[in-house]
Amino acid sequence: MSRANKKSPLIVILGPTASGKTELALRLAKKFSGFIISADSRQIYQGMDIGTSKPEGEIKKIKGEKIFFVQGIPHFMIDIIPPDQEFTLADYQKQAYKILTTKYQLPFLVGGTGLYISAIVDNYKLPQGKVDKKLRQELNQQTKEDLLKKLKQLDPSTYLVIDKNNKRRLVRALEYVITNRQSFSQAQKKGSPLFNALQLGIKIDRDKLYKRIDLRVEQMIKAGLIYEVKKLLKKYPADLPAFDSIGYREIIDYLQGKITLDKAISLIKQNTRRYAKRQLTWFKRDKRIKWIENYKQAEKLINDILPVFKNS
Repeated sequence: MSRANKKSPLIVILGPTASGKTELALRLAKKFSGFIISADSRQIYQGMDIGTSKPEGEIKKIKGEKIFFVQGIPHFMIDIIPPDQEFTLADYQKQAYKILTTKYQLPFLVGGTGLYISAIVDNYKLPQGKVDKKLRQELNQQTKEDLLKKLKQLDPSTYLVIDKNNKRRLVRALEYVITNRQSFSQAQKKGSPLFNALQLGIKIDRDKLYKRIDLRVEQMIKAGLIYEVKKLLKKYPADLPAFDSIGYREIIDYLQGKITLDKAISLIKQNTRRYAKRQLTWFKRDKRIKWIENYKQAEKLINDILPVFKNS
């Protein structure tokens, strides 16, 4: 019987960008001999490293499988596709479930993409609906601003929670609501949970978070974000949906002469702060999340639940 059918424990480490999820998760995974599944909709892309704050690691081949290791801890759902490849929420859910049902250490689901986390924790039954490729092409030609305006008008509930920087998801949501005449977010029904999830959210003061965001952006520039974007543009077109990510679109606009570097850096900071605010809005709707301020609190909560599973 698979671990999912036994409703095995799943530790979720979540929070806004720059809140310290990576460091906390690594420390906990070492303590509890676990592995990490990334719940970040941008770290899936190969070559997009600095701008997504991807942890430094190395790929090792274990029993024929390529696994990304960070400080000795196996990581999954990082560096899995090139930026020009389509990757849906359903793709993420399917691959994450496969990992969770075939790896037998304690799993840590770590990230800030609320939709990815919810799809796993709540076992979303994702809407298939009708496909209209012609409509999709028409929507892809529209600006992100126009798509957001249309989504707000046609599907306000989805507008409130969707990643507003993810053009691909905006197009998919609009295609669904126009074609099926049904809210995209409301069509994502919850199934019976496959795991006993302990969701730990990192609680951090808003001013402190914003200072960390500003510092991280400055560190990204120093680490070579501009060079990373130049390198990507040699291989891929600048209008890829993947490049609508915060940090990449602003630097592309700078490289194309639309804005100054100072303006680009300022916009990255501003847009990241806004994104963090949206992340917190999403997470605060879930009353199951236990908000923690430090490692000791997280360690205690995990220790409290593990005997339940060991003795069951």
